[in-house]
Amino acid sequence: MDIALSSPSDADADEFLAAVAASRAFHRPWIEPPDTPDRFADYLERAAGVDRASFLVRDAEVGTLVG
Repeated sequence: MDIALSSPSDADADEFLAAVAASRAFHRPWIEPPDTPDRFADYLERAAGVDRASFLVRDAEVGTLVG
């Protein structure tokens, strides 16, 4: 699979939150990714900081979120 990196945006919220819900059991107790629209908005605000680099990983062929 080829991958593509993209910067997270408001347009990613639904897909991101669905992926978090689907993988919740896998990630806990190690990480707690944003799991509500408000927490995703907070994440986007932090991701926009000049001291941060935040990316979403997508399947380059079909564009779906993979990480």
